[in-house]
Amino acid sequence: MVTVPCNDVPTDSEFKGYNKFLVQDLIIEVKTTEYRLERWQTPDGKYITASVPTEIAGSHFGPGLKRYILFQHHSNRVPQNKIHEELCEMGINISAGQIDKILSDAVQQFRHEKEEILDVGLRNSQCIGADDTGARHAGQNGFCLVVRNDLFAYYASTQSKSRINFLRVLQGKNSDFVINEATTEYCETHKFKGKLLIFVHNNGNKIFQNEAAWQDFLNSYAMTTEQQKIFTEGAMIGSLVHHGISKDIVLVSDDASQFNLFIHALCWAHAIRNIQKVVTADDVTCAEVEQILEEMRKYYKKLKEYQKSPSQKSATLLWSELVAITDTKVTNPALRKALDKLARNKDELLKVLKYPFIPLTNNGSERDIRTYVIKRKISGGTRSENGREARDTFTSLFATCRKNGVSVWDYLIDRIQKSNKIPYLSELIKAKAQSATSP
Repeated sequence: MVTVPCNDVPTDSEFKGYNKFLVQDLIIEVKTTEYRLERWQTPDGKYITASVPTEIAGSHFGPGLKRYILFQHHSNRVPQNKIHEELCEMGINISAGQIDKILSDAVQQFRHEKEEILDVGLRNSQCIGADDTGARHAGQNGFCLVVRNDLFAYYASTQSKSRINFLRVLQGKNSDFVINEATTEYCETHKFKGKLLIFVHNNGNKIFQNEAAWQDFLNSYAMTTEQQKIFTEGAMIGSLVHHGISKDIVLVSDDASQFNLFIHALCWAHAIRNIQKVVTADDVTCAEVEQILEEMRKYYKKLKEYQKSPSQKSATLLWSELVAITDTKVTNPALRKALDKLARNKDELLKVLKYPFIPLTNNGSERDIRTYVIKRKISGGTRSENGREARDTFTSLFATCRKNGVSVWDYLIDRIQKSNKIPYLSELIKAKAQSATSP
């Protein structure tokens, strides 16, 4: 607090206190601390030397500097060479290799908490969203996947965007294959019949600890490659259910086939976008497209109102109204094709009628994956496995912090110093989920 006196106050004036004027500032300064570690020689000739504080952990760089480097690189997306340049300008004696080591070592410290985010997030969620984008690694095109909702966001970089790959990401630290009721249901849905379905039933409640054991089991029965693929997907879903994830979880996504799992709901923004993409080359087509779009916009507003006050009567009316929209007579073949696709997808588009709590769009997933897109535009791709894991780890942790009202800046110093005053993110996820479901 700084007191500022008045100048030229007339004689006999009466003091009336202070007016407050707040000024925020930021002071960044280099602080070098020399620790004088006591050294003693015992009677038997051995030496005992004092240890540096725990938060230093043998490093010549303090927790504040480590936090700054992690925040600049992973949150502000500053490349390592620019961080090095900045710190040298400030007067810190640090090499580019030492910055890289600080970033690399942090992955080992934070990896476990990142994996807990996925496990606890899925087990405490009624609904999740998913999306993916391109992500280059080691000179090869790959993909980054996000699994998320309002509780958490989990990012994973992979070389494939298949359904098996998606399920492998959802499994997280688990790598087993389980044949249970969920597996059987999945196989029945994909038209397993006769002896093959009996084989699935007869092997119920079996658990295979790894992929090698599972593959040996598959090879013991004559199946086509496609049947093996479906059975594998079912066993991975069985594993998820075995580890506490509800088989009735709702998955909201765009129309990408790898996300067509569990109770699958489609994004209304993508459905409307398919109509908007129709090329209007004449006045008749233009009028038809505008009419359909106007009806869909009004219909979308009705769905939002339904979520606030759902009822069976309203659900029946909304179902009939969408059928009427898709049956509209139009002359343009492209518009007819778009309406036919809307009709085919109506079951997944109208999951909200049974599950009013789910979002109508996949916009949340698209916003979360955009974080990765921006990183890709700035930094290109990753070269090492450690670099890729670092990017996935801190993108996941920072996004989850913000969803749970935790300052990333405070979170980093808390974990680096091992203070643990901020609860584990998994505990915050559980608490927030319980709060949302409690009356």
